[in-house]
Amino acid sequence: MFAPTIVLAQIAGTSLAYGQSEPKQVLVLYSTRPDARLSVLGENLLPRTLEAGLAQDLVYYSEFIDDSTFPGSAYPAFREFLRLKYKDARFDLIIAIQNAAIDFVSDHRDTLFPDTPVVFLTNDRATGRLRNSTGL
Repeated sequence: MFAPTIVLAQIAGTSLAYGQSEPKQVLVLYSTRPDARLSVLGENLLPRTLEAGLAQDLVYYSEFIDDSTFPGSAYPAFREFLRLKYKDARFDLIIAIQNAAIDFVSDHRDTLFPDTPVVFLTNDRATGRLRNSTGL
């Protein structure tokens, strides 16, 4: 679990590090709850790894879908929450962790995150690749 998270962060950091001095804004969407092991590991590793790989400041945001508690039924409310919360934000990267987050980004990317590159992490080999994305 550690290695994919670190590799994911390094890919994101490398792709963001080219030539700009403005702070980079990154949004991480977790499929899990905030207290899930993957979320805790990601929240400990991703911000530090991304900051280390960037030549400029990082503005790091994270949100948690909590698909195990609210499987799919809360997506409309979550979508509206993100739309309102981040209406003035322009992200340089979206990181989607596991299938619920990947599906959410796939379904709502055009309205919430148009033209924003995506890095994703999944354990499901059948997960399709999103446009303008890379993943593990």
